[in-house]
Amino acid sequence: NNSTNNDSPATTTSETSRIYKKYRCLVCMTADGADKMSVVSYDDDPTVSAADEVRLRTLSDDNVIIQHYLEPSPRAPKTFSVQKSSSTWLECLLRLTNVGDVFPVVGSAAALRLSKALWRDNAKKPKECVGVVEIEIELLTGRTHQIRGQLSQMGFPLCGDAMYGGVNLSM
Repeated sequence: NNSTNNDSPATTTSETSRIYKKYRCLVCMTADGADKMSVVSYDDDPTVSAADEVRLRTLSDDNVIIQHYLEPSPRAPKTFSVQKSSSTWLECLLRLTNVGDVFPVVGSAAALRLSKALWRDNAKKPKECVGVVEIEIELLTGRTHQIRGQLSQMGFPLCGDAMYGGVNLSM
């Protein structure tokens, strides 16, 4: 009997290729006015960028799907972009589901202890990182290095991730 089950809902390729897994990550936060593409030295005790904190919380509260594109390559680090540079680039989707409290890693004895616990040597802490925050991510596509690359592209590298900016390698 060659009967088919017509009761099953139809799904598109993009729907079936999505995975829904949640991860918790500790990410670096920059100081107010810090240029995310350059190394910043501070004379005063910097504070975490209020704009960055608001941006993370808004993305989480508004249930926004964050989209980047990944250049297919066997080499790491992977290249991520907000624009699709060619038809071969792969779509990467994730959603922030929770943003925790921001903890400083500069400016006080407690902050320096946290910094030492995270990077062991304060020289390994990215110079522009003045705070850390735990975020929860729902991964909607599963690409190699996706979480690391997308968060770094947004200016929030994972703490301790040497490949994508979460460790200072220019010591």
